[in-house]
Formats: sequence, structure tokens, C-alpha cells
Amino acid sequence: MVSGGASMAKVIADDDLLREILLRLGFPAFLVRAALVSKRWLGLAADRAFLRRFRDRHPPQLIGFYINDFLTSHPRFILVSEAPEHKAARIRAGFYDGDPFQGIVDCHK
Repeated sequence: MVSGGASMAKVIADDDLLREILLRLGFPAFLVRAALVSKRWLGLAADRAFLRRFRDRHPPQLIGFYINDFLTSHPRFILVSEAPEHKAARIRAGFYDGDPFQGIVDCHK
């Protein structure tokens, strides 16, 4: 019988399995963190074919949008995603939630 640590080492040593694990990470930020583990992981995560598969599996998502607040003259960021990772990023960036019931006057892509 193989111990848990030894079987984990076999999985991590197998590039094909590691690619499949990395492919299933939910957010691009998680992929960046994984790429920081080692040069080997960076190579796997930075491979063009792998990145195409990752983008196909995880298409871009709308995280939020800005509203010009004419009362305070500061744009406000409205978070539309419920993902905890996005909320944490918004807090770290210093954005604050605005009133989601304001009217939209203009929209840019």
C-alpha cells in the first residue's frame, strides 16, 4: 500500500495530471498563484496550448462596473460577482460599493 504522501508525489510529478488539475482552477488568479510554486509549474501554466484550454473552460466574466457619482465626483465600483475572491480583491483595492439603483447614462466596453 502506498502512503498518501507518496501517491500525492506521483500525481504532482505527472505533467499531464498536473495540467488537468491546473485546468480546473476556478479563477485566473489561482493559476497565477500555482505558477509561482516552481519553474516547472510556471512552464506548464504558461504553455500557449494550456492557456487556450484554460480560456475555453473559463471564459471572461463581468466582475463589476463603475458608476460616475456626480454627488461626490468619484467613480464607484459596483461588484456584480458573488465570488469571495472578487470581493476580497475589491476590498484590497479600496473600492466601495455604490447604490445599484442609480440610472446608467453611458456605457463603454
